Amino acid sequence: EAPEELIEALDSDPELAEAFHNLTPGRQKSYVINLRSTKKSETRTSRIAKFRNHILAGKGATER
Repeated sequence: EAPEELIEALDSDPELAEAFHNLTPGRQKSYVINLRSTKKSETRTSRIAKFRNHILAGKGATER
């Protein structure tokens, strides 16, 4: 299950949502796992901002 912060980010950013939904299921899961590993909402929000360009490029959370 995706963290609330990711759902909110996708709802508020159509370009990000389209790119995220075009990722393979494994790449989507890599972001969900990475975000769920944090305890604080602020950390998840900052990671989403950091991941935005990776998502738009079609890359997974751990890809360069």
